[in-house]
Amino acid sequence: MGLSWWLGCGSLHAEDFNELLADRTAIERVYYDHRTGTKPSFEETLPVEQLRRLVERDVAREKALKTRFHFEVATAQVDSEVARINKGTRAPEILAEIKAALGNDTNRFVRSFARPLVVERELRERFENDDKLHAQVRKEAETVRIELLAARSGAQGLSAQLKRLAESSVGSVGEHTWEFVHATTAQNEANPPKASRFSELPPQLQKVLKTQLRNTGDVSAVIETPSSFLIYLGKERTDTTLTVASLNLPKLDCDTWLAQQFLSSTKP
Repeated sequence: MGLSWWLGCGSLHAEDFNELLADRTAIERVYYDHRTGTKPSFEETLPVEQLRRLVERDVAREKALKTRFHFEVATAQVDSEVARINKGTRAPEILAEIKAALGNDTNRFVRSFARPLVVERELRERFENDDKLHAQVRKEAETVRIELLAARSGAQGLSAQLKRLAESSVGSVGEHTWEFVHATTAQNEANPPKASRFSELPPQLQKVLKTQLRNTGDVSAVIETPSSFLIYLGKERTDTTLTVASLNLPKLDCDTWLAQQFLSSTKP
């Protein structure tokens, strides 16, 4: 994302951008100094253009938060973030060095360190839950689910369903086996368990899988997570295990979406 575009939109003055760039450079240099082992110079690790892109990304996030989601970060939120950082840091010596690198200036620390964290968190939360932004991927998931249900009623049943998944041009296919109960010591010695525990899954997912995947060929509803849409196909269910095939369709990535907004905004 070019600086000229942001300046053209009246989002940021060149002087302000240069101050943000200087502060971001100071912060990254502290992190660099704490890296161990052989490493290239700071200038090689983080060239100026890469540092500029990091600042431009922060500016883009805040602009998108305002224009797309009509939300502006409140001073109280940033103050709360600063308090959280000060209280919860696991590296107080590095935090102290970052503050010193920013001249122990509270305003600079807020603007260059704390505020971008709040902006990113607020933007990602709204982005992940925006139905319109992810409507196309959900539609693709629903289409696959309908096809899996249709394949189940055919002569080949599960084989046809698995073939449909394998031929999917969207998402990634996987297989999982979960244990409902712990195996006994004798069973473990005879057949070392390869399955992971069903109880370790999120409670809501456990409920969906137990309810909807009772028999071979059962297809779950489309399950939405913050990063993807999931479909599960029941392969085998016993008293102790559940084996499924799955399709994971990733949602549009937030930073990819930001880049798309920039491209569409710069078209004549």
